[in-house]
Amino acid sequence: MMTRSHVEKDKVLHFSAADHTDRGTRRTLNEDTVFHQTNPLGDDRSAGLYLVCDGMGGLNAGDIASQRTANRLVAELADIFYPNHWIPADDDRTEPAFCTLSGRLEQAVKAANQEVYTYSKEELEEGTHMGTTATVALIYGRWLHIAHVGDSRAYLWRAGKLTQITRDHSMAVRLISEGLLDPAKSNKHPTRNMLLRAVGVEENITVDVCTKELQPGDKILLLCTDGLWQAFPNESDLTEWIGSAEEPAELVRQLVNEAKERDGSDNISAVLITIDETYSWDIPIIRAVANLLRDDFTVAG
Repeated sequence: MMTRSHVEKDKVLHFSAADHTDRGTRRTLNEDTVFHQTNPLGDDRSAGLYLVCDGMGGLNAGDIASQRTANRLVAELADIFYPNHWIPADDDRTEPAFCTLSGRLEQAVKAANQEVYTYSKEELEEGTHMGTTATVALIYGRWLHIAHVGDSRAYLWRAGKLTQITRDHSMAVRLISEGLLDPAKSNKHPTRNMLLRAVGVEENITVDVCTKELQPGDKILLLCTDGLWQAFPNESDLTEWIGSAEEPAELVRQLVNEAKERDGSDNISAVLITIDETYSWDIPIIRAVANLLRDDFTVAG
């Protein structure tokens, strides 16, 4: 007899991801960089790395800054999410594994910051800078780790509600927090694109890091640049789009295209990850083997 504890133990999370990017209608260059990779690990669980970087168009070589940042982040974290590598006891949230992953994510962003900062010092004219936002998600088992710098965003769809889980490092948000700006007017305010923190601009950087346990009912994780979220000033519109029952590749394409139709003044990029809770025996490859065995038994009978 299978008890409830055995059933719960056999539940696993299955992730599907897709990305889409567009230079928009006014920019001649797309300075955004996106990346996603999901890999199976031991015990029927998965690990994935997902990121968006938005090169700062007001500075020099924003496309180079975003690309170098993305490349360094992937290189720093590749050993975590590639197959055949598993940090044990993740579901028990033991301190070594839990803290190690958050720390690795933060240090990866700091390493990218140092690389971009050094590159700008060596390759650009004196007094000029390059920079990029970076919003990075690392999913490991049931745990979601986020590292964030700038005004790209991460949203999580939970229990029918879309929640922003990062905080914009912009002057507009600071003014709102100090009671000097009405949030309803922030989307049109001249400080909305004035960043207070970005990768590569200064030698040292503070990285926001947060961790959440993924729960039953969590459906979608969305990472996006400001070219997307600023096109949806009414967040309920974005919630409605996210709630549609489309496959990840189609939904993220539709989101970016809708943002382009609404605004299009900036580059528009997003990575969308759907989260499904299944039983370990219902993972596609296992299900396929089970079906083959069933067919064999049917023929034999």
